[in-house]
Amino acid sequence: MEAKRKELLQILVNAEGRMTAQELACHLNVSSRTVRNYIGVINSEHKNLVKSSNKGYILDKGRAKKLITESTLSIPVTQDDRVLFILKRLVQTGSIDIYDISEALMVSPETIKKDLSLVKEGLINNNLFVNQKNGTLVIDGAERDKRSLLGKLLSGEFNNGLLNVEVLEDLFPAFDLVSLKNTIKDICEKHGYFVNDYALLNLVLEIAIELDRIEHDFMQSERHIYLSDFSSDELSLVNELATRIESDYNVSYSDSERKALANIVLGNLTKIDYSSLSSEGLKDVLDSKTIQLILGLKTEMRKWNLFDVDNDTFIVKFSLHIKNLLVRLEGDYELKNPLTKQIKHSCPLIFEHAVELANAISKFTGKKVGEDESTFLALHIGSIMGESDYLNNHIKCVFYVPSYYDFSQGLIGKTEKVFGKDLVVNQVVSSVDDIDTKNNDFLINVGPLLYNTSLYEVQITPFFTKNDERTIQNAIEKNRVLKRRIYLRDHLNELTEPGLFFKVMDKSKSDVLRFMCNNLRKKRYVHQNFYNDVLERESQSATAFGQVAVPHSFNMDAEKTSLEIVLSEKGIKWDKDNTVNIVLLFAIKKEERAIFFNIFDSIVTGLMDPKLIRSVSESHSLDEFVEKLISHFVSS
Repeated sequence: MEAKRKELLQILVNAEGRMTAQELACHLNVSSRTVRNYIGVINSEHKNLVKSSNKGYILDKGRAKKLITESTLSIPVTQDDRVLFILKRLVQTGSIDIYDISEALMVSPETIKKDLSLVKEGLINNNLFVNQKNGTLVIDGAERDKRSLLGKLLSGEFNNGLLNVEVLEDLFPAFDLVSLKNTIKDICEKHGYFVNDYALLNLVLEIAIELDRIEHDFMQSERHIYLSDFSSDELSLVNELATRIESDYNVSYSDSERKALANIVLGNLTKIDYSSLSSEGLKDVLDSKTIQLILGLKTEMRKWNLFDVDNDTFIVKFSLHIKNLLVRLEGDYELKNPLTKQIKHSCPLIFEHAVELANAISKFTGKKVGEDESTFLALHIGSIMGESDYLNNHIKCVFYVPSYYDFSQGLIGKTEKVFGKDLVVNQVVSSVDDIDTKNNDFLINVGPLLYNTSLYEVQITPFFTKNDERTIQNAIEKNRVLKRRIYLRDHLNELTEPGLFFKVMDKSKSDVLRFMCNNLRKKRYVHQNFYNDVLERESQSATAFGQVAVPHSFNMDAEKTSLEIVLSEKGIKWDKDNTVNIVLLFAIKKEERAIFFNIFDSIVTGLMDPKLIRSVSESHSLDEFVEKLISHFVSS
């Protein structure tokens, strides 16, 4: 399936109603004309799948979901899709003929030859190479690296979380993968281990690749060693699984293949009785290297000052995850996560903290921790942050209850019970003169409206009716929006200045970043190595969130906390998936990191709206940029 057309269908599947060509173009980072071309191709192959009117496009969601899952749209037409097709074919077959591929893809051999530079780059990035002779391409490298690349290519085709066992069976029809899935679960449970759904699906994919490679005589000749000090029970589990697979699928595991299987499987399992573990008991199940890393990660997390890092439940689950992650990194095996794009875009702040940890792990191990693995770290961080006050944006209110009412405690108790996660009753008064207007966000009045206070005021009855609940809920939402707007406006005005606002045309990512970093250095806001530090952060995980990029340094050692803004109506190619129209380069002092995180979260989530992106990117001055951003900001 051509990736952009698949993405277009997925956007329409998720849409609540019709979408215009312009709205789809914003989501896809293409022109409206290209959107219409995509839809024309789709409808030519699948009659009336996408229906249009003057109000926009809508589709047959049932048919579309089936098409997305089965990936049955036409052959690759873009260069990126051709490159992925060639890479997959090379790994699967070992060699390909340029002229056969050009015929299969219905392009000229010269076009294929132009694609080969990207094919070679994709192979080199995975420790593989290609030899070319007389029009034939032959892949060269270790079998383990070929399998690793094939796993990335196959899982990469299912960026919307649509990968499931049924889809895998379409890819590997020779194997009963439903049975394999159940076998893995049964043997894990028998030995007292748990494998979550994501890890289980990844295991089925990896073992299916392994079976297919063995069946086609692509054997691992490399000498494998166990990547961890696995216990006798863990090795017993793997041996039983290997024996069962050999019996069910008529294959034979060499010693090298069996060790490779152990490294894959045991990097994804958790002891079922982890709930009975305490942080003190972890030293009995973790090796010294893992303990050393976890101590370092705890130090990093304490700097955030966001939650109780020593929470027993959190640290046990987190530590067991890190143990498995180290095994996967040692074996150059990454656990795929279908939630990566969703978590990165909907929870950018949590994802950013996960990337910080991923960077620390990368430095500790010398191995790159990819975005999918970072997403699993984000799930652990998010689980504990969700329990802390960090994600609970409390609003403070004052209750004005005239003294002739004697039921204030009951009324306030009901209010706190319903709105306890959002609202703090900061003050209860019976005299207007006692109202603290500085330390409260709004006034709940049980008597007649006062009108003359500076606080936002709502009136409720003494009986706390459903209508009263709605009134208070609306007041909370309005105050939350107002507070965040004020916070954003105040800090944006502090962080930026006209000399940090630019509009550019036809600039590359590297040119834009170099220009922005040099400008900050000339102002003496950052040190000489800031550009390299920004590139280091970028290499860990691209900082593009849809059409906005938020580059920065991990180190947060700026001389002055500042924000530099570059707008590009044409767009800047940021990575293979994103063209951005807005670049926000942050330079942060350590002691002001909280300002960065608060603004970062608000801006990124706000700029997920394509209409706001389009409006803001057309700004001609800093003041116009700030006003457009603030005026469009809504509660998240």
